[in-house]
Amino acid sequence: MELLTLAALQYLPTSVLFVTDLTEECGTSVADQWMIRQGLKSRFPDKPWVDVLSKADLLQEVWQQVDQQKQQEPQDQQQQQEEVDQQQQHQAVWQQHSKMEGGGSSSNRQQHAELNNPRVVQDAVQFAAALDTAVRLSSVTQQGLQELQQQIVHVLYTQPLPLAAAAATAATTAAAGDSSRGPCIN
Repeated sequence: MELLTLAALQYLPTSVLFVTDLTEECGTSVADQWMIRQGLKSRFPDKPWVDVLSKADLLQEVWQQVDQQKQQEPQDQQQQQEEVDQQQQHQAVWQQHSKMEGGGSSSNRQQHAELNNPRVVQDAVQFAAALDTAVRLSSVTQQGLQELQQQIVHVLYTQPLPLAAAAATAATTAAAGDSSRGPCIN
């Protein structure tokens, strides 16, 4: 992760526009992109966030599979609830064991962390299904472009006052030619 990006996210009133390439043509696997996203999301939980799935025109099969999964969801909800209940039981057992062992080993702590974060994303279908509200964007067909613009405007208008004030100041300064920087040379 770029340190400058992390510093900007930490110290400036910013939003996150997270663009994912599910085709993996960017050179980063889907699983790694998911881990990066999850790391940023957990590190900056209060930042306004927009997820974008790029190259939507190349992912028609992925969208079809995601849609099929959505249709199967009502059937799978009971099974998922049973899995959650089972994970909670495992977590309770681990906590009890950890207390008896005096905190547990690092491998026990790792298992505990995995129980608290059960979602593992390995492929494009899993990623897209996990972020079903993400903007599906194609620069070739311009699919999703208007939706992305609307989400960005929404995020900017719902920002806390410091960012809105900074944006207004920047717009006013740009419109006025900012005389504090000296004469404008054309």
